[in-house]
Amino acid sequence: NEFVKKLPNSNENLFEKGSKSKQLSKVLSYLNHLNGVVQNEELRDIFGKYVPQISAMYQEMSLDSRSYNKLIEYKNSIEYQNLSDIRKKMINDLILNFELEGINLPQDKKERLKEISYRLTELSEKFENNLMDVQKTFEKEISFDKLKGLPQRSLNNIEKLENGNAFITESSGVYSDILTYCENEETRKEIYEDQLSLGIKEGFDN
Repeated sequence: NEFVKKLPNSNENLFEKGSKSKQLSKVLSYLNHLNGVVQNEELRDIFGKYVPQISAMYQEMSLDSRSYNKLIEYKNSIEYQNLSDIRKKMINDLILNFELEGINLPQDKKERLKEISYRLTELSEKFENNLMDVQKTFEKEISFDKLKGLPQRSLNNIEKLENGNAFITESSGVYSDILTYCENEETRKEIYEDQLSLGIKEGFDN
């Protein structure tokens, strides 16, 4: 639109980059959703390989002085003074985002920020993978008497052992129903604490 056209051009147009960034964010949101609900080794490998690189790219963009300086230059122009309040706010918010991301830090601190951001992305991914992996190993044997109050749909998903007890696994999908409907307070507490402690098991320690 005319508003975007009036902005000064740079070697890598700010709004063009922003548009491509939004497209990439949309793709990442789909991948992130898939990774959370139907993760497989191929998807995990893709995440492990590319997500830290993409995170680093976004960090580089947020510390790009060229784009920031162009925004400051535009804010000091007559064109900016003639903008509506809403469009002025758009420019001011963009500038503020750059500043909050560390655009005015000295170069050595910028480099350190990039290192921290990259490492945080790696740790976050490892954290989530640990949780997903350990959830798959969750098993619990419990008396059906202690599950009184559960709706029939939940009971249908619980395996019944030969000794008559219930065998609950992550795939049973009854965690939230137990916390919501189970009349036995001790059972609710036990299941809740089991879920809280998932990230401390050997091999999956967060």
